[in-house]
Amino acid sequence: MTNYKWVAEDDHLVCFESTSGSQHDTPLQTADKMTRHHDASLAQATSEINEILDRVRRDNSNEDVEPCLITLPEGKMMLVWAKVKKSVSLSSSPEDIARILGVKAESISR
Repeated sequence: MTNYKWVAEDDHLVCFESTSGSQHDTPLQTADKMTRHHDASLAQATSEINEILDRVRRDNSNEDVEPCLITLPEGKMMLVWAKVKKSVSLSSSPEDIARILGVKAESISR
């Protein structure tokens, strides 16, 4: 799962890739098997939440935004419409940096 930091920009929330992000892509992660940490009850709830998120995504008429979960102060979560920008920065892969800057990945990965 890729994490993002979010900022408010004009009348939109904008999310940028970050290793310490406070925005999270949807859908929720599903488990391959049941454990005491993610039992059948939580697996069912996850499935139902993902179905709702899929429906909301399909019904979305604004292609500029997608449903995202953001972390608010004190760890509270909120489901919001956000623009997700796949920015390239120093923390990006050498291949992505090379593509944007027009250099060979090998020249910057040493």
